[in-house]
Amino acid sequence: MEQLYLVRHAETDWNAERRLQGHADRPLSVRGREQAVALGAFLGGVQFNTVISSDLRRTRDTAALAGYGGGRTDSSWREFDVGRWSGRMVGDIIAQEGDSYARWRSGHFAPPDGESWAAFEKRIRGGLSLLETSPGKILLVTHSGVIRGILKILLGMAPGELAAVGHGSVTVIATGRSPEVISYDLRPEMGSECVGD
Repeated sequence: MEQLYLVRHAETDWNAERRLQGHADRPLSVRGREQAVALGAFLGGVQFNTVISSDLRRTRDTAALAGYGGGRTDSSWREFDVGRWSGRMVGDIIAQEGDSYARWRSGHFAPPDGESWAAFEKRIRGGLSLLETSPGKILLVTHSGVIRGILKILLGMAPGELAAVGHGSVTVIATGRSPEVISYDLRPEMGSECVGD
């Protein structure tokens, strides 16, 4: 692969309510559907050699509404499994389990019945190894945690060092011997152009 376009899925109802989703299969909100359509215009019909998304509905619907439906799906690209935190309000978790939440965000804690960062990273590495032989530009519609995980693996950044990416945002990485970020967290509503080549 030459370039990896990482797209975070558009907003869901739980995102709007600030609930953790993890593997919960939530649909896009009305705003999320609008974001996905705007994403398609933002990408401007970029031709991708490979289009892939996680198997969760929010990523598949984002890809389809952006005009990139029909790509393959792979559970390797699912969001971090947050276990019993799924569906809980972030503010409630912070209020009740603040230290655990902070340690999880920095990559040093597994939520109750959830995935460890080591297992999550192993899953992402497996997915990346399958993409290495794909030519050209790859569009990966996935989740915020996966994008953070990919940046950790490719650039050696710690999870806590990475700023969150917005819903329907685009991050482009030039791959190769020394991967580099070409653009980070670009969103149609920012009025910027999608930068890739």
